Amino acid sequence: MALLTIYKGLIDEIITQLKTIDPELKDGTDLQGNPDKRVTKWNTVRKPERGRYEAEVKAGPMEAENFTTQSSDNEFSIIIDLLYYSDEFEAGFDSAMTVAEKIYDKLHLTTINSNCRNAVVTLFPGDGELSDQNLLAIPIRIIVTCKRVIHQ
Repeated sequence: MALLTIYKGLIDEIITQLKTIDPELKDGTDLQGNPDKRVTKWNTVRKPERGRYEAEVKAGPMEAENFTTQSSDNEFSIIIDLLYYSDEFEAGFDSAMTVAEKIYDKLHLTTINSNCRNAVVTLFPGDGELSDQNLLAIPIRIIVTCKRVIHQ
């Protein structure tokens, strides 16, 4: 099985599931009526606005173990970089962690719609940094680790 197909399937399904977290990550429209994507793949176009959540989903490292002549257990890591824009750190951090918890609840110990065995979710809260709009961009990195048997 092509590794690209596995990564693509995992990333696409995780994006689909993240977009169901309403209202924080659900797609919408901005004030000018343009599409407003809050969950993107790979490179995020950042839109710093007070109270806005953004999530960027990308491929992480893959490791293989338990080899046989025909297969191996492969562990795929999918990285979700969650950002929340706030005026202050403490309340903003609480808001960001609330959405990170929703992501955890949605993906942890699931099969990501039959794309892997049980997924394991790990959270890495980060320090806020000033965005170009003088808002704190509060990051939380979420790593979803998915095991899957690869047959050669």
